[in-house]
Amino acid sequence: FGERWDRGGEAAVSLPVPLGQRGRRDRQGAGVADSAAEAAASAALVSVRALLHREPSRRPDCSVVLCLELFRASDRREELKAQAVLRDRERDLEGKALSVAEENRRIEDMMADLARQAGDLQSAKRDVAGQEHRLKAERELQARKEAEIRAAQSKVLEETKLIEAKRAELQALETAAAARDLASRRVPATWTTTEGEAFPLDTLMIAPIRDWMVQSIMCRGGCWGGCSLANVRVTAVYRVENVGLWQEYVVRREKIRRQLGSAAPRLASPGRAPVRQPAGWPGREPLCGEVNELRLFHGTSTATVQTISSRGFDERVVALNGLYGAGNYFADCSCKAHQYSTRAHGGARSFAMLASRVTMGFYFPATGQMNGIRRPPVRSGNVLFDSVFAQSGVGNNGDQVHNEFIVYDGCQAYPEYIIYYEAP
Repeated sequence: FGERWDRGGEAAVSLPVPLGQRGRRDRQGAGVADSAAEAAASAALVSVRALLHREPSRRPDCSVVLCLELFRASDRREELKAQAVLRDRERDLEGKALSVAEENRRIEDMMADLARQAGDLQSAKRDVAGQEHRLKAERELQARKEAEIRAAQSKVLEETKLIEAKRAELQALETAAAARDLASRRVPATWTTTEGEAFPLDTLMIAPIRDWMVQSIMCRGGCWGGCSLANVRVTAVYRVENVGLWQEYVVRREKIRRQLGSAAPRLASPGRAPVRQPAGWPGREPLCGEVNELRLFHGTSTATVQTISSRGFDERVVALNGLYGAGNYFADCSCKAHQYSTRAHGGARSFAMLASRVTMGFYFPATGQMNGIRRPPVRSGNVLFDSVFAQSGVGNNGDQVHNEFIVYDGCQAYPEYIIYYEAP
């Protein structure tokens, strides 16, 4: 031991740390080993001081001190063992705490997984509910469609029955129309031929036609300064008996009659120029009022009169520069037709015109000039009007004097009589 004397006469001795304690310090860690070494050094220091006391009587016996040191060393070993056991237990507890923490984390992960699974389950339930709702809506829609289909089938059945009834009615009408067509194909009773063509002189019609020509004159003093027909002299009337043209005309007239039904307005001209028609001609073929069939004049040259009587009216050879296009023009005033008549080769005062039957059908009332057209305007959809009626005052910027009747299908007019006359 190293020694020194302090103020109290006691020696302060510094003891080295035993090797065994240094090994344990190395093995157990710095904190625990230092505490044990300090306690041992303190106890050894007390023992040494007691042994080195000044008074011999107060110095303890060496055997006693040694026993005490042995007891103390044994206690220290037990204490160190207990501390080691405590440290082991602490390490076990720390390991168990770590295991518990790991288990807690695992449980938390499991709870999170369960929560996600619960959310997925709720989403799946919502999807199933949505699918059930859609299926229900689809079933209801399908039920409605089936109901609509059944209603449509019922409607189709009813319409089929109506169509069958209409078909039967149409067949009956067609049968009746065929019967009428067959009857209408027969030539008028006053004709002298039943085939081909003939132009017999009809002296019985000279007076009625002259009266018609005179009564239809609009201006007694002449139209536009031209010659008046007030003193006209009809020299000859020839009846046109052309079986082919007649049959074409009757077929066309019957077709218009079937298409019209009761839809066509009757042709009438309000105002100062009514439609002029001759008085009834007894024994002659009557007019068909339901198709607006009229007797009208058509003025032309004597050569063209013969051509029309043999071949019929032909809209293909007329000019487009007419007031109402390329049609066949007719008038209810003889003075208007006379403007287009030319003298015959036999005499300076001899003229010719045609008295024609014209089927106007559903006519278009012109409101102005219609230059350049080749057919009537559209009535509705793909259906055309049958003719054009231009009332006096419509054309020529309002200066049109006479009514004009225009058809664009030559089969809608039949040249019934050829009139030869003389006019002053």
